[in-house]
Amino acid sequence: VDNADVTVVWQDGFMDTAYRALYSGTYKAVATDTNGCKASDEVVLDAFCSDIKLTMPNIFTPNGNGDNDDMIPLEMEWADKDFIFANIQEIKFYVYNRWGVMVHTSEGILPRWDGYSVDGNLCSNGTYYWRLMYTNAADYKYDLNGFIELFIP
Repeated sequence: VDNADVTVVWQDGFMDTAYRALYSGTYKAVATDTNGCKASDEVVLDAFCSDIKLTMPNIFTPNGNGDNDDMIPLEMEWADKDFIFANIQEIKFYVYNRWGVMVHTSEGILPRWDGYSVDGNLCSNGTYYWRLMYTNAADYKYDLNGFIELFIP
């Protein structure tokens, strides 16, 4: 079906064929084509399926063997990555060395550190400190921090 000639207006006046619902409630849309024909529908969201809570590991080995090469949230090993990211509105991730120098940063993507610094060099074995800040789809803000041991055998 070609929707190029259809205008969709949501309950809050937003006009687009796609709508991002951030809270539980009733969402209504009215679609109007170029001939003035209208159709309406509504969706009721009772509650969000899951509160997204990310858990970071405390050691990784970026040695290129394909096992534990990246520092990623533990949930990324078993949960649906698209579901996780779809339920996160904003995300920032920082990694610092023991002197407080930032060696890695990312925003707008799920956290992943491969052990390389921002200047492209592989970091040395040791303890690094991280901070992860994100807001989930229920508008709950997380501000997590911890440490990770980088170990290259």
